[in-house]
Amino acid sequence: VDFNLCLKNTCDENPKDKAFMKQYNGNLAIKSCKWLKRRPEDLKMKYCNKKAGAAGFEPAGAVCPSTCCLCEETDDDVFLKKMSVGTDGSVMLEKKTCSWLQTLPADKVEFHCGKTAASFVGGLPPAAAACPQTCGCSE
Repeated sequence: VDFNLCLKNTCDENPKDKAFMKQYNGNLAIKSCKWLKRRPEDLKMKYCNKKAGAAGFEPAGAVCPSTCCLCEETDDDVFLKKMSVGTDGSVMLEKKTCSWLQTLPADKVEFHCGKTAASFVGGLPPAAAACPQTCGCSE
């Protein structure tokens, strides 16, 4: 398994990447996409709608396009469905596409969209990052 795999999904973002959120009392708030994803929707959109960055950090919309609902997934964007370890100790990654996810019943879509524990193993994003519209990204 190539753990340095570099995918080029339309909605790629790294949860550890940092973006400018706000400036207050002369201090800058620089936070990660993961932090932003966990904020209430109204606060998330406030930061996502900022157009300018500061101190060399880009605004959230530029750094976290999936979290900010600013990208359009394509049917062939891929995500990590499952990771397993073979009897020989090898790691096997099962990837699926957004079009595959769209064919599932709502409860299965919700299950896959809610998985984040093994995110970005082997360079594969979780379903919510690769397929934001299918996973219910509000715009």
